[in-house]
Amino acid sequence: MKSLIKMLWVLTLALTINPLFASDNDPSWKLEPMGAKSFAVYLDFPVECTAHIRIKDTKGITVLKKRYRNVTNLSRKINLVNLPDGTYFVEVEDRMKIHAFTIEMAGERLNIKRRPEKDYFKPLFVQKGKYVDMCMLLLPEKEATVSVFSSEGRLVMQQFIKDQNTIEKRFNVSGLQKGTYSFVVSTGEKTFAQSLSIK
Repeated sequence: MKSLIKMLWVLTLALTINPLFASDNDPSWKLEPMGAKSFAVYLDFPVECTAHIRIKDTKGITVLKKRYRNVTNLSRKINLVNLPDGTYFVEVEDRMKIHAFTIEMAGERLNIKRRPEKDYFKPLFVQKGKYVDMCMLLLPEKEATVSVFSSEGRLVMQQFIKDQNTIEKRFNVSGLQKGTYSFVVSTGEKTFAQSLSIK
């Protein structure tokens, strides 16, 4: 199991391209101001993914949400002309990670700032036979709950992780009935889910 977890770990880090701690020059996502009320979003990711862009105000209300399927390169202009001046929080999500930014709009000014301390790595699942292996960096969180639900919503497995920077887990699913199961990872602020078919 340790060798498989190490392989998953290497794959996770390779696909993110980024080191464990993000910098202001993230190679996969780039946001640039384009005038007073708009900005450009650029994505350069090594493998095809579904990309998400979410913008929230300071009350946590989502004011813009976009999804782009099956992309590796993305270049889009985001128009905020209908939003009032103020502070907004941007999340751009690829296959491996959620990247965080802050936008400040005031009059003719639009400033964008990276928030690497708010980045989240997504869990990676690999299914092989009667086992499902999972790895995840718990940054910035150090606690998480991993739950497995049947298609009827019944909880069939659950584990709690505390005071760890990483999750490295192997689930034995040989005792589960055939069907589709949801593997749900919940941290303090984020919840990630992936459906897997047990045959």
